[in-house]
Amino acid sequence: MLLELTKQIEGRTICALGDAAAWPVQGLMRHFRPEVEACIAKFRKLNGPVLFGGRLRSGVDFDLAVPDNLGAAALEPPKQSSV
Repeated sequence: MLLELTKQIEGRTICALGDAAAWPVQGLMRHFRPEVEACIAKFRKLNGPVLFGGRLRSGVDFDLAVPDNLGAAALEPPKQSSV
């Protein structure tokens, strides 16, 4: 997704700095994609899913209203224990 985002920026902005901002991410993904994906998988395993806006699912209080733009509505709320 990050690489796709840089492709949307590159060549599609009137700002000369737009292309320059995309290139480091493209280079990182081109040369170190397996390592980046491994780090992301490790983070998700330790912390759970990441919602839109960078919030962790574990930090969402489902007793409160959760904005749909955070992507939490697509996830099931955690099961409440009856103990």
